[in-house]
Amino acid sequence: MVLKDQDTPPCDTSGEQYDPTSVETVLGKPRISLVGPKPPGGTAPSIPAPVAADLYGKGKDWYLDYPGNPYDPHCTFARDAIALGQGKPPVAYAHIVTQPDRPGRLALQYWFFYYFNQFNDLHEGDWEMAQLVFDAATPAEALERGPVAIGYSQHDGGERADWDDEKLERDGDHPVVYSAAGSHANYFSSQLWLGRSAAEGFGCDDTTGSSRRVSPEARLVREPSGPDEPYAWLAFEGNWGQKAKGLFNAPTGPNTNKKWERPFDWDAKLRDSSISVPGEGALGLTVTGFFCNAVAFGSQIYANALESPVWVAVGLIVLTLVVAGTARQTRWSPIAMWPLVAPRAAGQVVRAARRIYRRNFWLLSRIGLIFVPLAALGSAIQAGFFQIPAFEALRDIDGEHGRLTLPVALIVGGAGSLIAYLFMAAATAHAIRQAEVGRRVGAFEAYRALALRWKSLLAALVMSSVAVLLLFVSVIGIPWAIRQLTRWVFFPQVCVFEGRSARDCLRRSSELVRGRWWRTAALSLILIGIGLATGLVAGMFLLLFTSLPLPVVNFVGSLVYVVALPYVAVALTLAYGDRVARGPQPKAQRWRVRLWRRIRGRQPGEGPVPAPGSP
Repeated sequence: MVLKDQDTPPCDTSGEQYDPTSVETVLGKPRISLVGPKPPGGTAPSIPAPVAADLYGKGKDWYLDYPGNPYDPHCTFARDAIALGQGKPPVAYAHIVTQPDRPGRLALQYWFFYYFNQFNDLHEGDWEMAQLVFDAATPAEALERGPVAIGYSQHDGGERADWDDEKLERDGDHPVVYSAAGSHANYFSSQLWLGRSAAEGFGCDDTTGSSRRVSPEARLVREPSGPDEPYAWLAFEGNWGQKAKGLFNAPTGPNTNKKWERPFDWDAKLRDSSISVPGEGALGLTVTGFFCNAVAFGSQIYANALESPVWVAVGLIVLTLVVAGTARQTRWSPIAMWPLVAPRAAGQVVRAARRIYRRNFWLLSRIGLIFVPLAALGSAIQAGFFQIPAFEALRDIDGEHGRLTLPVALIVGGAGSLIAYLFMAAATAHAIRQAEVGRRVGAFEAYRALALRWKSLLAALVMSSVAVLLLFVSVIGIPWAIRQLTRWVFFPQVCVFEGRSARDCLRRSSELVRGRWWRTAALSLILIGIGLATGLVAGMFLLLFTSLPLPVVNFVGSLVYVVALPYVAVALTLAYGDRVARGPQPKAQRWRVRLWRRIRGRQPGEGPVPAPGSP
């Protein structure tokens, strides 16, 4: 079995925290109890430190209860697994089985037990398995002939391969199983795997990165006939962990699974392949990457809702009120496309930008096509950069999630998209300025007009990117990085319209934002969210409801994303015009003076203001 390494064990959830272990890890331990059904008006029976004999014959209403909260695991379960005996040699429970209506065939199943499932469906206890299929009637014949096929379990489904299939990796006569970090779904190679259903697992299984190989000890199990037999726990029909709602319910044991008695029915339903997520080559933010993160985030929200439904409901109500209140605080009409430099509220900016975009759709779409070559070039350079031996060595030293290699990867991979957005925003600003005076230009002419500005544009991009990246890497500087991103949001428009140097473009943009930082940040966030969501939602639809290859889904999503971003550039140009029309605000007064003015009902320019504390 190949288990993904942790950078900082035992709490690093990006690697595998749990080895396949024996059930003795949870049996006979004082901190674990066996809980039964609660009678009406009574208390549920509980057996502390249950042993195999206690589990024998217990039905579906019973479950094992571990210390810790599976909805909010933190590192509790990882530390407990080690304390309870996970450090012992890993175990695989071997089960030899035939199926009466499939004579002449024999299956050898290896069942793996894990202390906790650290995936989107968090739950205590986890069972997975691998199954070898033989064209043989007896174990002796099976040993002589060898297996003909193998199947790996993956959530509610699985994948199969012939014994001589190229995708099956073998170490001598031992099949190699790649266990996905956290979910323990079994795969044939190291990839990021996409699941779009319960059978595949909804989300992304990760078997990539540095790993360690373990060889589980095989223990042959037999159906028990009494509570005193070694494997009496096989007669337990309850949950191997805490009962919970929906996806978070702990699984029952192997003996309750249909494939325990009908292995060939299960084998016949297995897929011949799994879907791997392409790591490189997509333009900009990929649909598949967004899907993986969105499912993980959504499952966490769902877990929080089950754990604390009142607080989640309160949070949703507050969020709804904030959004509704924000929408009511701005003006949405009248809509005036021109002049470009004119006071506009945020709602007017959004609606005016939509009208300009609709009337100039084909021009702006052609301007947006610059993303295709530049973003693709950036992805190609990133893919080649990862193959450089020096970078590979640095990544090995720094760890898979290191602070050195990750910023380098972001710079290399994102440079093409950043440059594409910069010139697209600048060309869009020039095009709508020409449209204001009644002159239509083509996409090529819009880019050609930047010939005198490209040096200052690139220099300003480099200066701002380096400053923001250094602040982000420092961690403590993240709030200042966000502050600067907002202050510099208008520098492409400043460079195009005002012809300033790179440093002056950044300084002028900060001047325009001064005193209106929160409004600018909110508007920018909404606009960028609209631009990105358009392509991602379209791609998600294709991903979930079509069978298109993933590279095609990512490409289509990127094209929609490319077409949508010029709208963001139009809206930010109108927001720039609003800031210019209103003029830069003077540096903010100290908060005590501002508060005193509010209390006295005075506005700036109404005469002298008494100092705080005076009569």
